[in-house]
Amino acid sequence: MASPDRTPRSWTEVLDALEADALFAVSDPDPDPERGDGAPDPGHRSAGDWRPDPELGALPDELHERAAEVLALQREMLELLIEERRSVRRHLEAVRTVPDVAASGAVYLDVQG
Repeated sequence: MASPDRTPRSWTEVLDALEADALFAVSDPDPDPERGDGAPDPGHRSAGDWRPDPELGALPDELHERAAEVLALQREMLELLIEERRSVRRHLEAVRTVPDVAASGAVYLDVQG
């Protein structure tokens, strides 16, 4: 069993990671213009499909407020991502309305005859 002083620190680390993931989800995917590949920061490690470690025990009372704040942040970031997806969908729909350019005749005009 984890010692009482270990559990809050571990839960604090878990909440820190979940908060970082929420913020990373809406961060600039290419913060380093030198890298220029649009890839996420290679140093970021996502919590992925998170499940609480049974070794952590119950969330300590003193961290309930922090956990609620992280949950609220996750919900806020989710709303931002949903709106971004809607915006991208609208842009793609607009791009799809532009007709394809097809060669339909001479490319050069003979002005000399």
